Amino acid sequence: MFNPLSAFDSAEAHSVAEAFELQQIARNFRKEVDHREAFAAYCQWYYQTAAENQKASASMQKEPDLFGWFWRRRH
Repeated sequence: MFNPLSAFDSAEAHSVAEAFELQQIARNFRKEVDHREAFAAYCQWYYQTAAENQKASASMQKEPDLFGWFWRRRH
């Protein structure tokens, strides 16, 4: 019976295993870089949205409170 692993000597098997290990390390590194870039983009979007919401809130606070005016009028 033919054993496919017996066709490789131990040095070749070691180099193949090393190549797979390096490929896995590179894949994990790329995944981590992508994750960090996505998180940085999310943080940038979040801070920009928060700043826009703060500006909108500040402008709304300067507007007259019409609802409060009608509410006080009922009592």
